[in-house]
Parts: sequence; structure tokens; C-alpha cells
Amino acid sequence: MFGFLKKKLKEGIEKISKKVKQKEEEKIEEVVEEVKEEEHLEEPKEELVKEVEKELEEEIEGVKITYFVHGTTTDNEERKSTGWAPGKLSELGKKQSIELKDKIKGKRFDVVFCSDLKRSVNSAKLTWKNEIQIIQDKRLREVNYGDLTQADSDKVEPFKIDHIDKPFPSGESYKDVEKRIAEFLNYLFDNYEGKHVAIVSHQAPQLALDVLLKGKTWEQAIKEDWRLTKNWQPGWGYELEEKVGNYQDEKTGRWIVISMKEDKLVLEAWGEEYVISPLSQTSFRALDAPFDNSIDFLPDQKGLIRKAKLTVEGDEINLRKAPQLKPLTPSQMKEYAGEYYNDELPVTYKLVVEKDALLFKHKNAPQDALKHMDRDKFTAGWFNIEFVRNQRKKVTGFVLGAGRAANIEFVKK
Repeated sequence: MFGFLKKKLKEGIEKISKKVKQKEEEKIEEVVEEVKEEEHLEEPKEELVKEVEKELEEEIEGVKITYFVHGTTTDNEERKSTGWAPGKLSELGKKQSIELKDKIKGKRFDVVFCSDLKRSVNSAKLTWKNEIQIIQDKRLREVNYGDLTQADSDKVEPFKIDHIDKPFPSGESYKDVEKRIAEFLNYLFDNYEGKHVAIVSHQAPQLALDVLLKGKTWEQAIKEDWRLTKNWQPGWGYELEEKVGNYQDEKTGRWIVISMKEDKLVLEAWGEEYVISPLSQTSFRALDAPFDNSIDFLPDQKGLIRKAKLTVEGDEINLRKAPQLKPLTPSQMKEYAGEYYNDELPVTYKLVVEKDALLFKHKNAPQDALKHMDRDKFTAGWFNIEFVRNQRKKVTGFVLGAGRAANIEFVKK
């Protein structure tokens, strides 16, 4: 029953989408006032205002990717495999790229990446020129068919699975594509966290995303490719959280961190750091660790990694991945500052905010800053802390785990 007003509200969102850095309250008020004027309303329906708030305040964890394939080329129409040749958009391809504007109307992107091959660049420009920054990146190129570049598709398409590990003559393998797409994803994760990124590219890079982010094997990705059934759609969604993040031991509450350093995955645990090397897409091992180990990342039904299993000397440790967090503001940190006591020990710990860091002021507590791991959860040295809030969301205490001691309750004075 609110369909027409809902449309008006969404049109208002689109008009202010380029002002996303402003305060959300100001944007919502602007949309609401416009609808009130146009529809002669004293007050819009509360349900509609809430819907606007929800759409404007949506937060992105990690990096949100929408993947688009370039428009149809003359090689496509002549059934040739273009590979690293520039390629030329056909009249149909130009029309597809221009019409894509309307098909994705209302979607907001922070940046557009495309391969540096002509057919991809021209597709991106026809859709987004003068609207969003377009960045060319050669890592997004199609697989290099080498000697088979622009050969008849019948000489290439049926033999893709043969080239998962084995390069095309004088060209690349699909594993080579996977490697450069993995490097590109790491770049996105380091530089565009919390952003919505559009990618305009080719077939092989999209299959690599299915392997890296959806947990498919290359055989599955190739056999399930939408192109085989011509099931095109205006964009495919991927969430880039990867394996990087904070993982909590479900039994002890201790934290393990997986991070990227110098393009390598690093496991941080027990005060040590170990580079972990892939055994498969989801299984890794710290080869330099002085103990037998492995870590298995466990994708859910959507292909997102929410859990992992760490095995150390035969003992299995079940880990839960915490969501990506935005840095705490000074005012948010101050919520945790204060004195906390436990009558049974007895001991009182003081927490202070200094130089944008939350610190213990006690001789027997860790001296390094508390690291924010999850909502109301922190770690510092041998301390694992979860703050407690009352019904009014006010911090009233914390639960401490330290070494073998666990569930030690402290009350805020």
C-alpha cells in the first residue's frame, strides 16, 4: 500500500547518493522533507522512514564486490577466443554496456576496476564514464591463450579443464589466473575495506573468484559457468572477507589472528607469528612451526568463511571468526574506561584512554593496548576480556580470562 511513496523515498536516496559522507540524520531528513512537500504529507509513515534509514545506514563488512562481464565483442560473435588481444565491442556490446546503466540504477559503488584490455575498458566507460572513478588493472585480464589467442573457440572451450594446471601453449594456466586474482583481492582487502567495488572483466577472472571466494574447485567453476546456459545477469555479488580476521577459540575464549603481511598469510597465536602455506584452497600449515599443525577454513553455504579448525599436535581447536570491525572512536573507548573490582581476589583494575588507546593501569596487568577483537571483546597479552552491559547498553563490568583462569567477573565502580 506504500508502494508509490516507497518509490519516492528511493528516488530521494538516489538523488543524495553522492553525498554519502554527510551525516545520516541530515540525509534522511532531506529525503523525508522532499516526500512531504511532493505528496502534501504532514508526516510520512514511520515504516517508510525506517526503510530509508536501513538503506542509508547499511554497512559493508570486508569488501563488497559486484562483478560485471564486458559487453559482447566481434570475436564473441565470430566465436573466437580473444585472450589477451584487445578485442572490440560489437554494436550489441556497446548497446549492452549503455543499457546496463538502467539495469543497475540505484546501486552505489565507490570505485570501478576493469582490466586494461580494450573491450573491458570501453565497457566500463560506456556505463560509468564521468560518474565514478575507473581504474584499469592488468591483473583482471582474461587468461592468456598464448598461441591460441583469437583461435576458433572450438579449439579452446572444450579443453579448459586440461589447462587448470598446464598453461596454454606460450600462455597461462587457470591457476596462474587464480594467483593474480588472489593478489588483486588482497589489494582490495588492504585498500577498500568497507567499500562497494564494481569490477568489469572477463570469464577466467570471474571463475577465479568462484574458486577463491565461493569455495569451488576449478573443475566445478568451469562446469557450472553461467555462460554454458547463457544465464546472464546484471552483476554477480561476492563478499571479500577472505581468511583474514580475528578467530576466537570457542572453548577457551582465546584469540588467534590471521593477517596478511608481505602478501603472505600469517597466523598469530601464543605470542608468536607463523607464515601459513596452502595445502589446498582452504587448508593451510605453518611449515616453520616447531609443532605439527594445520588450519582448515570452513566456508558456509554462501562460500563465506565464518569458522575454522586449528589442529595442534592432534588436538582440534574450533574457531569462530569475528565480523570485521570499524576502529573505535575516542568516545566509544571512554565507555570502557573506569575502575573494575573483584572482591574475591581481591583486586581492582583501572582502564584509561591514552593517545587513542585503551590501557590497563595496574602493575600486574598487560601494559600493551587492548586490541578490539569483536563487539565488546578485547585482548591484551595474556588477558581476554568481554565487557558486560545492562539493558540500557551501559558497561557494567567485564569477564576476564587469563591463562588457565576463566570467567572471572569484575564489576565497574
